[in-house]
Amino acid sequence: MKILHAEELTWDALRKEALRGSLFILCVAPLEDHASHLPCGTDPIICEAMARQVAQMVSPVEAVEPEAGQTNAILLPVWHQGSSLLRSLGCLRWKSSTVTQTLVEYGLELDELGARRLVMLSSHGAMDHLKALEKAAKQLRKQTRMNVLAPSGPLLNDFLMGKFQDDLVEELGREFTPEERKGLKGDVHAAAWETSLILHIAPRLVDKIYQTFPHHEIFEGKRLKFRALRYHRGYFGAPSLASAELGRACFDMLCGKMATVFTEFMQKPLRHDHRRGLSQRGRKRRRVSKARLPLNIAVGVAVGWLLFSALDREN
Repeated sequence: MKILHAEELTWDALRKEALRGSLFILCVAPLEDHASHLPCGTDPIICEAMARQVAQMVSPVEAVEPEAGQTNAILLPVWHQGSSLLRSLGCLRWKSSTVTQTLVEYGLELDELGARRLVMLSSHGAMDHLKALEKAAKQLRKQTRMNVLAPSGPLLNDFLMGKFQDDLVEELGREFTPEERKGLKGDVHAAAWETSLILHIAPRLVDKIYQTFPHHEIFEGKRLKFRALRYHRGYFGAPSLASAELGRACFDMLCGKMATVFTEFMQKPLRHDHRRGLSQRGRKRRRVSKARLPLNIAVGVAVGWLLFSALDREN
């Protein structure tokens, strides 16, 4: 699909893209400490790069309205918000419930604009954060007529659990070395994977000091020791194993997986919508709860009877 940037479009152009069913993509990725060799914007940088790549890999579908044509991909400005972050300078921490609520409010605004398709992506792998996105997507599907998707959770979970190893080997074109297999196990933050991805996407942002960092195990027996991140200067795994080659293979594999999800999402039928964007703001009919309807009828009958009785006594 053709990629358009929301901040570069006029109101009329943005509303037109919304109504015709173009895909709105929102990257939700926080600023966070990524050790001494990676920028605090590691998650936003990776997420936005993947959003661009995936959008280009997905074929457009026919637009709904206002005229014939094909859908585009609308990249919204990166939303720098996330939960379950490290406690150090450079981390912007939010409650999981706050992330969900703000995303719901964001989605409701897009719905008022007339948007029909919305995907919320993230490269921040904390489960609380990913669950917050999924909850927001679920609420928006209930409260609006948009098709909404938050697909990052299952993908990142399968990736970190090593379920894509065969796919990575195929992308890499070689088997992992024994050192790589050992070092990549338990790699969850600012180590070989994320360092490799930034070496592939924006190598100028990686400090070469990563080549000297020792391997820090995340498991102590069967116990996870996430709290030790603060003592290990923000990483678990083996950053020294990182390479642009590994980053390219990881990037291409993840984008390919996500493109399949996007393609299926774009093929999903849109729900019928008579609205025409912001011109309808404030004109919504107030819905009466079905549970209150009998009560309203009873009150109406009682008031009518009292008025009739009063008039009858006067006559």
